[in-house]
Amino acid sequence: MRRKQSAFTLVEAIVAMAILSMVMVMVYQTFFSVLRVTEASARTTERVQRERIVLQTIEDALSGIVYYEQNQEHYAFVADTLEITHPTISFVSRVPPDFIGNKEFGAQGLRRIEFAVEDAPWEMKVEVDGKIKSEIRDVPALVMYQTPVLQPLDIEELEDPKRWVLGPGLDTFMVNFWSTINNEWVPDWEETNSVPQRLKFEVAFLLDNGDPAKLTDIHKREVVVFYDTITQAMQNPKMPASKSSGSSRGRGGSRGRSGGDRGSGAPKPTADQMKRIADWRKKQEEAKKKGSSSGKKISDYPKSWQNAARRYDANGDGRIDSAEGAKWRADYVAAQRAKQTASGGSTGKGTGTGTGTGT
Repeated sequence: MRRKQSAFTLVEAIVAMAILSMVMVMVYQTFFSVLRVTEASARTTERVQRERIVLQTIEDALSGIVYYEQNQEHYAFVADTLEITHPTISFVSRVPPDFIGNKEFGAQGLRRIEFAVEDAPWEMKVEVDGKIKSEIRDVPALVMYQTPVLQPLDIEELEDPKRWVLGPGLDTFMVNFWSTINNEWVPDWEETNSVPQRLKFEVAFLLDNGDPAKLTDIHKREVVVFYDTITQAMQNPKMPASKSSGSSRGRGGSRGRSGGDRGSGAPKPTADQMKRIADWRKKQEEAKKKGSSSGKKISDYPKSWQNAARRYDANGDGRIDSAEGAKWRADYVAAQRAKQTASGGSTGKGTGTGTGTGT
């Protein structure tokens, strides 16, 4: 008699395969869920690190501002914040030893630094049909330029400013200045012959999927600027009088003292020369006031923003002055806040406020 052989039936095999398939599906779901969480955490960590580097770089650059009164054309603090979406600030600073770009400039620590907002390609994560795909778009980015103040005499040896992209995927970059004349925060710096003592700026970056940042993701900083002012007297001090000038001019104490007085300084200008100097200074002041109050030409804006600029040109002079630029800026900020609130942002204030330089 043949022995009866034991084996699985077809039903048992199907049930076993079904159980094994369910277990494998659960394992794969858990694995991909952990993978997605890890990738999201890595992107969030990278964005936070980038924001920290951007804020620290701006504070380090502002902490070493240098201003020479006699050479204002080379050391002036320049700000063009009427360009709402693409503002720029430029100043001369003596950067710290660990500042970005020290390897390129070597011992040239005194440089002109410019922070500008420019369009640059940025890779964002877009969800399509349940799958996350990468897509590259041109979005605003925070860019830093550096140029050495001491340039070579040969024009042919001049190099283009060094460029660093500090923050791709920028959502917000706004700067306000404390005016000691008006004792209030102003959106545009028109005091071209001085440096602001305090600056307040906001920085935020887009989310990974390209959505605008939430209100809680906006970083705010208020920086107190301790800058070195080199006055004209410090640059060109008066030469001391010669010790032998008094004795060589004549005999006697009175004649010696008068000779020393004549030798200690240059001859005084005449009344006609003083009048011409006063007229020249008056013309210079009028030219500065006229230039600062005229504002920026609408034709200087990008074509995509010229129509919006014309709507805010209240006096119809073809320029955007400080008052018109401030109103444009306020409306733009209100629209951005409304968009952020509609996208799911809370009404809380930005995190990371602080004062001081390099803190």
